[in-house]
Amino acid sequence: MKKTDKVKKLSPKDELLLREEDRKRYIKWRDNLYSNRPYESFIRFNSTHSLGRKHRLFCKKQNRLVTLLSDGELLAYKHLIWLPNVFSVEEQYALNPSATFNISKQLNIVHPYDFKQAIHHIMTTDFLVTSFNESGELYKTAYSFKPVFDDNKKSRIYKKLQIEQSYWAREKVPYRVITRSDFGLDDDCESKAWLASLLFCEIHYDNSIDEKTLQMFAQNLVKQHQLEPWSPLRNILKSLSKKYRYTQIESEIFFKNAILKGLLRIQKTKRIHFNETLRLA
Repeated sequence: MKKTDKVKKLSPKDELLLREEDRKRYIKWRDNLYSNRPYESFIRFNSTHSLGRKHRLFCKKQNRLVTLLSDGELLAYKHLIWLPNVFSVEEQYALNPSATFNISKQLNIVHPYDFKQAIHHIMTTDFLVTSFNESGELYKTAYSFKPVFDDNKKSRIYKKLQIEQSYWAREKVPYRVITRSDFGLDDDCESKAWLASLLFCEIHYDNSIDEKTLQMFAQNLVKQHQLEPWSPLRNILKSLSKKYRYTQIESEIFFKNAILKGLLRIQKTKRIHFNETLRLA
């Protein structure tokens, strides 16, 4: 008897091979983009694609649930969403698989692929950010976040980012790889401090507060800080309450919202504590 001929496996560069459920999920996700429903991350919270610690949380600014795949992504999301000119942040934004596959062939790079199952993965970009320019017009920027990144190392991650960069270039959308150094942070300890400060302020986020009220409060706080630079933050807020007839809770709420809206610039490397000195940048 002749030996049965082995079935020749397709190379991951030959053609795009997607699971039917992934193809349908992409179509459903894409259709959702053009509806009036809130944005949803393409990667589901229970996905096995990520081995990092995942976060599913409610964003008060966007008024929707957000899915993040690591502590680093949580830091990046919180930093980006609270930039003063940012209107929205769409996380785990799916890229058209046919387009990314064609780009990978042109660049001679293997498209993200599961060799055991012989299927390609649909690529995503960490964040697609919509911002206002100085004229009040909206524009988009795509970001991939890495805690640290060396573009001199031609790793597999670097090659995947090349595909993303080419994809967004075709879409005429600026694309950047950002790291914690872009946030003014040097290490994991500083990253945790800045994230803790943002989470601390978010507790009292209130979009209904008048911008001029917050600007005036921020100016008054800076003046009071100059008068008593070594006083704990709690004492400075008490002084403002007495001088300008804020209630104690109003002072705290105004302070936190002024931080979130970029009207008060603090040192990001130290976590905010009411019983410690306020470190203004």
